Amino acid sequence: MRCALMVFSLLLLASCAGPRIEERIVYRDVSVPVPVGCVVNRPEPVTPLRRRYSGPQWAALAPGARAHALRAQGNERLNHEQAQEAALSGCGDAPGPTR
Repeated sequence: MRCALMVFSLLLLASCAGPRIEERIVYRDVSVPVPVGCVVNRPEPVTPLRRRYSGPQWAALAPGARAHALRAQGNERLNHEQAQEAALSGCGDAPGPTR
């Protein structure tokens, strides 16, 4: 009985060992972010409306002109500041320029 069990288990193991599958290596280009040097002359942030208009100037504007100015500033901030912060976020810990 023991011999039959051993032969049966060897047959089971032999049936699991099929043909060996060769691994195929495929090389692909992958975009990897690479750290680059910091920008020395960073662009100025968007000027807030409080600095663009004084109190009396802002009060003299028509409501439609105020809404237009607010919308334009919001678009400027979204388009400029977020892209600038994302691009320069790694520069906070970089050493300053050497002269």
